[in-house]
Amino acid sequence: GNVADFLVSNPNKLFTQDMKHGGTPLHWSSSREVLNSLIERGCDANLVNFNGQTPLHVMVARDRLECVVALLAHEAEIDVIDNSGNTPLHIAVEKRLLPIVQCLVVFGADINKPNKDGKTPRHMVGRDDNGAKDAMILYILHSVGAKRCPQKSTKCPVGCAATGSYNGIPPAEPETSESREHIQQMLATTTGKSHRNSVPSLISNKIRETIHEERPVREHPKTIDVSQERKGASIMDGLLSMFMSKLDAASKPTSPTSTTSSLKGANLLGDFEVGDEPMLTDDPQSREAASGTASGSGNGSTTHQRSRTPCDGQSSGHGGRGRLLCLDGGGIRGLVLAQMLLEIEQLSQTPISHLFDWIAGTSTGGILALAVGCGKTMKQCMCLYLRMKDQAFVGSRPYPSDALESVLKEQLGEFTVMSDIKHPRLMVTGVMADRKPVNLHLFRNFECASDILGIVTPANNRGQPPPPPSEQLVWRAARATGAAPSYFRAFGRFLDGGLIANNPTLDAMTEIHELNAALHYTGRSAEAVPVSVVVSLGTGLTPVVDLKEIDVFRPDSIWDTTKVVYGISTISTLMVDQATASDGRVVDRARAWCSMIGVPYFRFNPQMSVDIAMDEKMDEPLINMLWEAKAYMHSNRKQVIELINLLK
Repeated sequence: GNVADFLVSNPNKLFTQDMKHGGTPLHWSSSREVLNSLIERGCDANLVNFNGQTPLHVMVARDRLECVVALLAHEAEIDVIDNSGNTPLHIAVEKRLLPIVQCLVVFGADINKPNKDGKTPRHMVGRDDNGAKDAMILYILHSVGAKRCPQKSTKCPVGCAATGSYNGIPPAEPETSESREHIQQMLATTTGKSHRNSVPSLISNKIRETIHEERPVREHPKTIDVSQERKGASIMDGLLSMFMSKLDAASKPTSPTSTTSSLKGANLLGDFEVGDEPMLTDDPQSREAASGTASGSGNGSTTHQRSRTPCDGQSSGHGGRGRLLCLDGGGIRGLVLAQMLLEIEQLSQTPISHLFDWIAGTSTGGILALAVGCGKTMKQCMCLYLRMKDQAFVGSRPYPSDALESVLKEQLGEFTVMSDIKHPRLMVTGVMADRKPVNLHLFRNFECASDILGIVTPANNRGQPPPPPSEQLVWRAARATGAAPSYFRAFGRFLDGGLIANNPTLDAMTEIHELNAALHYTGRSAEAVPVSVVVSLGTGLTPVVDLKEIDVFRPDSIWDTTKVVYGISTISTLMVDQATASDGRVVDRARAWCSMIGVPYFRFNPQMSVDIAMDEKMDEPLINMLWEAKAYMHSNRKQVIELINLLK
C-alpha cells in the first residue's frame, strides 16, 4: 500500500538497527518528516514491538525530541507500559532527558505512575546529591504537582519522602515588571463604593428619583435618528442619544402607572434594571453583601466582586449566562492559550465551549476561538498548533500563506460559515486597512447592534461591507485575523486584529453592551444578557530587558550616527510593542471596568523565561514555554478552581 511505496522510495530514511526488535516503520523512523509521512499514510502510532514498546518509547529512548513531539502532535498514547514496566516518562527520567521529560509532562503523562519496581518518576530523581539534571527534573515534576511517596515508604530519598522538603532546583527567575497585586486587591475591596458611584448606577438612581416624583411620561419616539451614524458616529453615540431622549421623555407629565412601565422599558443597561440589581439598594447590609473579595497570585490575578447566579443571565436560550472568554494574540504563543484552557478543561471536566457563552479572540486567539466553535478540544488544538508550525513557517518572511490556508480549510471546514456555529457566540478581530483611519472589524456568528437597530451607513461612507455571518466563511475569518504584517501577506483588505485589539477584552465588553442596549431599545429585553464573568488569557509575559539607545537626533559625528541608527531601531521596536500591547495598562483598564460594574475578572498570563518569537519553530523552546504555562496554572490552582465554580 502507501506505506510500502514510501519505504521502497525512501530506503535510507529508517534506522535499521531497531528492526531487530520488530514493530512498524514508525519504530524505525529517525526524523520528523518520516514519521509525519508514515502517519499520513495510515501507519498506527500505538502498535508495539517485541519489547511491548510503542514508537513513543523508542523515540524517547533514542533521545529524538522532534520525533517525540511529532508523535504526540498526532495524539499518540502517552502512558503505555512496556514489557519492563516502564512508561515513556520513566525512560526519559531514567536517562535524564530534560526537554523530553518536559514534553511528556506537558502532554499529560501520568507523573505519579509507578513502574514495576514501584518507583514513581519523582522517586527516581529524589536524591539531593545526584547532580544538576536530577535537581532540575525533580523541580519540573514538582512544579506540576508530582506527589511524594506515601508515609509508609521509609527508604525514600529527601526529594520524594513524605516528610521531606527538597523539591529540586528551580530555574533562574527573569526580570519582571512592577507588581500591581495590591492595586488589584484594592479594586476588589472598594467595589461596592465604586459600583454605587458609577455612571450606570447614577443613571439608575436618577430613574428611581423620577419614579418617586411620579412624573408622567410621554410616548418615546418610534423612529431611530441615524443622522450621527451617517456621519460616521459610533453605535454607542446613537444608543446614548436614544437613551437620553427616553430620560427626557420620563420627565414629562402623565399618569403614575405609565411612569414605572415606561422607565423599565427605557433601561438600556442590562443588569442595572430598576428594582432588579442588589448593588443599587439603599440598604447598607445588602450593599455590603453585594461586594466581594479579590485574590491574586503572581500574574494569575482575580478581581472577583460578586458571583452572579444562573438566573442573572437567563435569556430564554439566546445568550446563556454571560460568561466571557477573551484570548490575546501572539502567533505560535497561542500554544500558551491552549495549554491554560486545557488545564481549565481538565479540572472542570467540561469542554471549553460549554463553560463560556462568549469567546473573543485576536490573531492566534481568534483562530483558537473559531476552533472551539467548530468543536475542537484543547488537546486537539495544541496538537494542531504543533503540526501547523512546520507547515506555516516555511522559508523567509512574509511566509507563503497557501499551507496555512489549507490547514485552516481542513480543520475549520472549507464551506463552514460563521452562522453555522450556534454556540458559543464568537467575536474575532480583524483590521480593515483599506481606509484611513483603519477600522476594527469583528467577525461574528450573531446579529450585531447595528443590524438590530436597522442602522446602515450609506455606501459612499465606506467600501463594500464585509459579508454577514451567514456568508462569512470561517476559515477566511481565521486567515484574516492572523494576517500579521511581515509574517503573512494581507488577506484582501484585512490585516491582523492585533494592530488595534491584541487584547480584545474591552472591545468584546463594548460589543456585548451595545448589543444588550440595542435589544432593550427594540423591545427584545428577554434576549439581553449582561456579562457575568470575564476571563482573559494572555500568551505569556516577556522578560523585562534594558534598552540602551532611545534618542533620535541629528548626528555630529560617526559615533553619533551609530547611536542614531540604534535609536531608530529601538523606537521602531517600542512603537510596534505598544501598538500590539496586550498587557500592562490594557489589562488595568479591563480590570477597572469590571470592578466598576461589579463583574468578576480573571486574568491568567504566565511569566516566560525568554522572549519567544511569534514564528518560533524549534521544539525545545516551545516545549519549555508550554511547561512554564502548565506550572503557572498549577501554582494558580486556587484561582482556577474559584473560576470554575463561577462558570459551572
